[in-house]
Amino acid sequence: MKKLSIFLLGALAFAATSCEDDPDFNAPIQSNPQGPVYSVEGVTAELPSETSFVLKDYADAGRNISVANLLVTDFPAGKELKVVTYISKDESFASSREVICSVLDNTVYITPDDFENAYVSGISKSPAAKDIYLRFAVYADNYRIGNEDSYLGAFKFNVTPYPSDLVIEDNYYLLGTINGWSVPNAIKFTHSDLSGYDDPIFTTVVEITQAQADAGWWWKIIPQSTFDTGDWVDGNYSAFGPEENGSEDMEGVLNPSKMEGDGYKDTGAGCLYEAGTYMLTINMIEGTYSFTLAIPHLYIMGDAAGWDWNSPLVAEMQTSDYTNYYAFARLSVGGYKFTSDKDWAATFNLGVDGTPEVDANHNVVGKLVNGGNNNVLPDETGLYWNHVNLPGLSFESYYISTLGLIGDCTPNGWDGSTALTPSADGLVWEGDIEFKATGEFKIRANDAWDISLGGDMNNLGWDNAPNMPTPGAGMKHVVLDLSQYPYTLTVK
Repeated sequence: MKKLSIFLLGALAFAATSCEDDPDFNAPIQSNPQGPVYSVEGVTAELPSETSFVLKDYADAGRNISVANLLVTDFPAGKELKVVTYISKDESFASSREVICSVLDNTVYITPDDFENAYVSGISKSPAAKDIYLRFAVYADNYRIGNEDSYLGAFKFNVTPYPSDLVIEDNYYLLGTINGWSVPNAIKFTHSDLSGYDDPIFTTVVEITQAQADAGWWWKIIPQSTFDTGDWVDGNYSAFGPEENGSEDMEGVLNPSKMEGDGYKDTGAGCLYEAGTYMLTINMIEGTYSFTLAIPHLYIMGDAAGWDWNSPLVAEMQTSDYTNYYAFARLSVGGYKFTSDKDWAATFNLGVDGTPEVDANHNVVGKLVNGGNNNVLPDETGLYWNHVNLPGLSFESYYISTLGLIGDCTPNGWDGSTALTPSADGLVWEGDIEFKATGEFKIRANDAWDISLGGDMNNLGWDNAPNMPTPGAGMKHVVLDLSQYPYTLTVK
């Protein structure tokens, strides 16, 4: 965009202008300017004095929130000053969204409700206080001042969103037949490092023996707060289970315990009569539970394998927790899917949900839907390292451009990888490496540490696996075989 002609207007006192028409400011209280200063084409922004605020307090007081004070010196004549505000969880603004804002007397305001809506949709659903960042694009009428990368900010604020009627704790625990109903020995669910409001899915794997199934396998769920007491608690949301005590349903609604007018009302406990290994998944936002048979493997089927279940290019994904599945696979631009068996009628037949993100390095990240007909479509054919989170129905496929050995017994030490040469299908990599008499090494991808292999050369591990010892001094021919699991490294 060409730079607009800038005319000196002297000391401008702009009338109310806005990102919306006819804003209602509810008599906002303007803060004294202080802090960092940012400029773009004749407009300067300063951080307000208040940088920490509780949205409910502003709403109760009928106040809007001042997020930037503007000083205007040079500006196109006859043009209206407009501001577009963006919110982000970090300074990179890699993932940001617009916040409805207004400008009054050269101060940018956001209503508490608009701030809450943007915060919940773009930052977090948790009611806990959090640091966030705002930045601002300036317009003269509908023309951007500067260019598409010109912003005022980023300003850091600490925001406490509105209280939530929904209480989700950091951890949940399973108890019942599995642990003799002992609260101190309850089984902790697996969960990501996100807040329960942002990732409400908790999982655990249970093994029900035939003897337990014959007698009835009982279960109930407690939150962290109950677990911390070491005993049962009579209170709201102190336990969860099916509404009907003894329910044999494999899925349903989680009913919380409650305090009512006539006292404590406990939730029911479930009871299963089917032996097997099950994944128990609870969703604390939807308030649901589901027992499904634990899936030992996922398979990657696609165009690279000719859509033929008998092809050796159908990759078998491995798991240690029945939640996260991993495998190398050759993938092509013709697409691929994930299944729980080598059969389109498998329990899980996972296609892409929506449009996945494909970055400049050909990495693909997205969501999955069971029974979905849409294939994942990468933009490059080659070797990929794949990860599927089954309960979360998400996937990542990382393009592998290089594989090499690195370590103090290799030619470049720990400073750089010594590259291997791939086969035509990218599943076997080999090369001649001059090893030293002492030291250790690992295999890493793309000359970075995001993806690496190590440990037992006859069963290579990928989850921060240990270094491997030198095979001895001299030139060795190494072969890395990723065509099937277990992955192996042969050194001769």
